[in-house]
Amino acid sequence: MGDKYNLVMSMEIRPVIEIKDLIVLSVGALALLLLQLQMT
Repeated sequence: MGDKYNLVMSMEIRPVIEIKDLIVLSVGALALLLLQLQMT
């Protein structure tokens, strides 16, 4: 039962981490674009 619980937890946590990484990357890209627009 412990192994099954751990497997479910890891399956649920992984997508959340990926979504957080995507949000961070998109926010960083937008920040770079805004900085480039302000420079010009």
